[in-house]
Amino acid sequence: MDPAQLAQLETFCHALYNAKSEVERAQAHQTLLPLVQNPQCMPQLQFVLAHTSNPHALIFSATGLMKLITTHWTSVSDQQKEEMRNFLFDYLAKNGPDLYRS
Repeated sequence: MDPAQLAQLETFCHALYNAKSEVERAQAHQTLLPLVQNPQCMPQLQFVLAHTSNPHALIFSATGLMKLITTHWTSVSDQQKEEMRNFLFDYLAKNGPDLYRS
């Protein structure tokens, strides 16, 4: 995911949580939904979590990762689980105190 794609995702996340109309919210939902339905999208959600400071994108990516992991637990390889665990521990160690203050 490049910076332009990240910015676009942040825009959709903002529209999902703060849409001015139902049409805008529905369009954002339709665009973002595939990211939280396919376990192959976990790396993209991790990238968003690691590279955004946008609160809506943080909520979306964290919630999406949780949904993917819990829904597809048996189809996620042990290696992916370990990589996810290491990523999340590292992320929390680096960003946890700052997230609490936000």
